[in-house]
Amino acid sequence: MSSISEKNKATIADTFEAWKEGRGSIVDLLAPDLRWEIVGESAAAGTYTRDGFVDGVLASIGRRFSKHGFVKPTNIRLILADDDWVVTLYEARGITNADTVYDNTYAWFMRMRDGQIVEAVAFYDSIAFDRMWAVPPSA
Repeated sequence: MSSISEKNKATIADTFEAWKEGRGSIVDLLAPDLRWEIVGESAAAGTYTRDGFVDGVLASIGRRFSKHGFVKPTNIRLILADDDWVVTLYEARGITNADTVYDNTYAWFMRMRDGQIVEAVAFYDSIAFDRMWAVPPSA
C-alpha cells in the first residue's frame, strides 16, 4: 500500500471513529469544492456541491433526528484505500423524532486530496432511507 493510501485510509478511519464516538463528523473532511453523488432513486438521490450536501441533505437528515441526536456509524465493516480513493462500508443507526429506529448500511467511495474529500459516490438502502425521510422534520 502506498503512503498516500495509508494516510488517506487513516484519515477516514480516524474521522469515522470520532463520528461513531460523537466527537466529530464526516463534515470535518468535506472540501470546499466537493462533489457528492447519492446514487439511486431515494428522496435524496442526486449530485451536490458541498453547501448543497451539508445545508440540504445533512441538515434535513439532522432535523429528523434532533430529538435524539444524529445518525452515527455503529459498525465500520471495511475501509479500503487505493491512492486518493477510499471506500468505506459501514452500518449506521439513529432514533428519529418519531421514536423509530433508523438502521442502514452505506458504501461510500471517496476521493481525497490533501486530507479532504473532494468527490464521493454514496450507496445505501433507499427504502430504509425514504422511510426515515418521511418522518416530519423539526423546525
